[in-house]
Amino acid sequence: MGKWYHGTSERNMKLILQSWFRPKKGVWGKGVYFSSSKDGASIFGSCILATQIVDERIIPVDYEEWVSRHPDRSTWPKEIQKLGGKGISVHYHHSNETELCVFDPSIINQIFY
Repeated sequence: MGKWYHGTSERNMKLILQSWFRPKKGVWGKGVYFSSSKDGASIFGSCILATQIVDERIIPVDYEEWVSRHPDRSTWPKEIQKLGGKGISVHYHHSNETELCVFDPSIINQIFY
């Protein structure tokens, strides 16, 4: 189980705490997006939620390798969906950050704020 960070606004944080995470459209498909660091999450909002996520069905993706095999970004959500996981963790070598996109919010166990 890994610890991940989600940056959001104060308004959205209250909604998440009341009714849990809701997947939204993003570059990797419809999911809930997290960062491996608080700094990475802070790009998306000043309220940072820490989470525990079951990672047994998370598929690792190397960003640079993915881009070389799939240069057309518009195909990424469909290609990722074919992998069949409950989420993906995308590692970016240039920043040494990892982004997590969770397609199935039921694998998010806890929220800490």
